[in-house]
Amino acid sequence: MVLAIIAVMTSVLVPNVRGNLKGVRVREAALTLAEHVRYAQMLAVEQGRPVRVAIDRERRGYQVEVADDASGASFHTAAVSGEAFIRLAEGVEFKSVETGVAPDGGRDSLWFEPAGAWSSGRTAWWLRG
Repeated sequence: MVLAIIAVMTSVLVPNVRGNLKGVRVREAALTLAEHVRYAQMLAVEQGRPVRVAIDRERRGYQVEVADDASGASFHTAAVSGEAFIRLAEGVEFKSVETGVAPDGGRDSLWFEPAGAWSSGRTAWWLRG
């Protein structure tokens, strides 16, 4: 009888724990991404050059890129938290990315001007686990 009660409780609790862990991973990834977006905006103002957060859905991550000059014709990757490319947590991915037309020709990116204003158009990123 005791084993039957334990089996029933386990069958109810295990899926809930898995769902909660997935939610924690997605939330942590979203908070980290938001922190890095704020960093990119601050970097644009500080360096007086365009900065973008470029999404790579295939590799499940993103990177912060700083323009080599004020024109924004070419970029180099900036290390963020010691990493050139930030990979999302295991099981977390970008569900979809909607952006307006970015100055760099339409990559999945959020673009910050040197004054800190972000690119025109609508930008929305969804994470899922």
